[in-house]
Amino acid sequence: MDLFLSWQVKSRKTIKMRGNLFPLDKKFSPLPITLLLDTGAARTAITRNILMGLGYTQMTKSKTPTMTATGLVYFDMVKIAKLELGGEFAFADVNVHVLEWKNSHLHGVIGMDILSRLHIHSDTVNFVIQSNPFKLQSN
Repeated sequence: MDLFLSWQVKSRKTIKMRGNLFPLDKKFSPLPITLLLDTGAARTAITRNILMGLGYTQMTKSKTPTMTATGLVYFDMVKIAKLELGGEFAFADVNVHVLEWKNSHLHGVIGMDILSRLHIHSDTVNFVIQSNPFKLQSN
């Protein structure tokens, strides 16, 4: 069965998306989170406090080198069980970077690893983030 989605993004502003982060262990409930869409980030990243609160403790300990706008940075990484975004999309077993943000109203960023799967791209000439309607194949 094919699903046709018309979730369109075209914006010149900062875009935040609400979602739910699921724990590894069923004794924890999914947690509502707010993430920033970041077309400059190669990988999705979530704050350490949120991850630890959901029982994610098995992290790679600064072994993942990533080139950022400020240069080469080493991140802890963790595989999350499931991330739901916008009520329409879900991603299971995703490796995410661990952010060290403190006291932020945001819980992380959605990077191009997920945005590209949603067919979202950045038009750097016109400074917009956009997506055309697209089709998802279901199993």
